[in-house]
Amino acid sequence: QKLDPNNTHWKALQHKKEHGDDVFDESINNPDYARKLFLIENCIYGVDIQPIAIQISKLRFFISLVVEQKVTIEKENFGITPLPNLETKFVTANTLIGIEKEGDFFDANWMFNVKDGFDVVIGNPPYGAQYLKSEKTYFKQYYQSAQSIKNIQKGSLDTFTLFIEQGFHALKKNGVFMNIVPIAITSSDSMTGIHRLLESQCKEIKISSYSVRPQPIFKNAVVNTSILFFKKTKTPCEYIYTTKMYRKNNAVTLQDLMNNLKFMDVLEYTLMGRYPKISDNIEKSILKKIFTHKQTIKDMLGGDEAIYYRTTGGRYFKIITNYSTGSTKEKALFFDKKYVNIIGAILSSSLYFWFYQIYSNNLDLKSYEIESFTIPIEQLQDSMIQKLAYLYTQYLADIEKNVTVRYTKKYANIDSFKEYKIGKSKHLIDHMDDIICPLYGLNKKELVFIKNYDIDFRISDNPKSEVVKSINSFSEKSPDILKPILEC
Repeated sequence: QKLDPNNTHWKALQHKKEHGDDVFDESINNPDYARKLFLIENCIYGVDIQPIAIQISKLRFFISLVVEQKVTIEKENFGITPLPNLETKFVTANTLIGIEKEGDFFDANWMFNVKDGFDVVIGNPPYGAQYLKSEKTYFKQYYQSAQSIKNIQKGSLDTFTLFIEQGFHALKKNGVFMNIVPIAITSSDSMTGIHRLLESQCKEIKISSYSVRPQPIFKNAVVNTSILFFKKTKTPCEYIYTTKMYRKNNAVTLQDLMNNLKFMDVLEYTLMGRYPKISDNIEKSILKKIFTHKQTIKDMLGGDEAIYYRTTGGRYFKIITNYSTGSTKEKALFFDKKYVNIIGAILSSSLYFWFYQIYSNNLDLKSYEIESFTIPIEQLQDSMIQKLAYLYTQYLADIEKNVTVRYTKKYANIDSFKEYKIGKSKHLIDHMDDIICPLYGLNKKELVFIKNYDIDFRISDNPKSEVVKSINSFSEKSPDILKPILEC
């Protein structure tokens, strides 16, 4: 409508043998009728394994056309022209199975006479589907992203990754792809296969990400999601653009989020199967400083003392302790006694929580997401080790003081569990960040950013102004337990 308000250009492009000039007659149809009719007939194709989905799609197209036609009571059929036959445009088929298989299959050339590929592929693919053994064998044979190659990639058989690869192959050169997919596309070892494929063939990849908390972004979709976009240039990747994890609450609408998306190029900061979800230059600066240090937590594994972490749960904080909490989701990592509390403090900091958030699925905590974090070992002099160890001890005492024991009959193997209120210990976490962030070279502005990261959601029961005030008053009003640290 903006580019061609009177349909002049559109009319000149269309072949008029089938419909003639009547479709452009505004006394018969609204101007959008011609636009929609020719798009539906010549440009849009649909495939779904469920017959009902195909029937609903055709019905929606019919309704979309009917509402653009003007009713004339005196004319036969009220002047409503016959609707187009869409039986060959929308088909029931298994998109993931090629023509070489018997039974239900999909082939764009055979079904739609599309030989060179599509200009655009869009969709919202299923994920987590169950397969027959024969289907798994087929996918591993014909899908690059499903294949695991030692020391190179871990394949994925998740439905959505197979759809991404199928969509990629369905595109012509310079065709574009856009799908709503699980946030795992940014944060899983098993994404290495699909990442390698796209990074070898797409000059530009863009991913925006959305949290299900505190409110779902998309109605009835109770999972963290991403919108994946790429252009099939058949050239190596030069840009990977991502956004931060956008969140929705009562004060923020979906349209607000979409209107204010901010992308950052993160090509330099990808990890195995993971793209960082960031939207600000300050975050790139912090990442650069973190990765300036080459010693990782993985390099420090080995020893007799344990750090315990929970693989799931925690919402806006992750619980890292030097003792077992009794959780069934708990795992341990072992370190030298000298560094175990320092690593515990670092992993309990807001700096690490931010790192976890940008590289994870925001639900599970995987060992790789711990092991890949760096440690400024050269900065850890004995006096600094003592300060952090003391503060970490006070933090652990505080989270236990604030814990609530919940009793339940929902589970067969447990009758009670600890509910940690880590937000109540945020002031101590801030003090740890006051020490930890400078070790990584962060300046004051970056330190404040880390302390305030997602603060509206992490401290939901405190006004933001009070939280900001408390984290900026370290030297003025320090709790008594911190005085030995300040005096060091």
